[in-house]
Amino acid sequence: MLDDSPLAAACDDAAKTLVETFEEHLWLPEEGCYALGIDDRGVIPSVASNQGHAIWGGLGSDERVAQVAERLTSDDMLTSAGLRTFAASHDSFDPLSYHRGSVWPHDTSIAAMGFAERGYHEAAESLAVSGLTALSDTVRADFPDRFGFPELMVGFDRDLSVGTVRHPDACIPAAWSAGSVFGFLQSVRNWTGVRQTR
Repeated sequence: MLDDSPLAAACDDAAKTLVETFEEHLWLPEEGCYALGIDDRGVIPSVASNQGHAIWGGLGSDERVAQVAERLTSDDMLTSAGLRTFAASHDSFDPLSYHRGSVWPHDTSIAAMGFAERGYHEAAESLAVSGLTALSDTVRADFPDRFGFPELMVGFDRDLSVGTVRHPDACIPAAWSAGSVFGFLQSVRNWTGVRQTR
């Protein structure tokens, strides 16, 4: 846009390096998922909602994104309220923790949009249905004198709690949770068809 060819070339090179580094250093074959990150001790081999952000951002090879979609919609990640921030199978999981197991609607919608953009519609719809159902539950039942749309929810298993459990530290309402509704709707090809199957 600025007709700055050297800057454009530098940005292209940086993007290529990021893609190559991400593929080379962050894949966890035993998990079928990318790693959470890298710190001073090396690769962080945790499965979390952050990997959905990476997919939405355009990272990941097609073959691996298919595995990530399967991994993030597995029972230890996807609850009836949405996508956990941290896999329940991990030793550090805590469904009440702010970032080690709770459910954030915006995380779930970002992952849903990423999978939809990459063509993994079944995964996107699973995330969208759980996220929208949970948010509608907060509007109808969770503090009727408030607006609903909590910042985060407790990441319990489906057999312990169907629907939402409000997190004690959640801001209500939270703009990014309310905004996630649009991400969920954008990620579903045929919302009418999904709604009829509920």
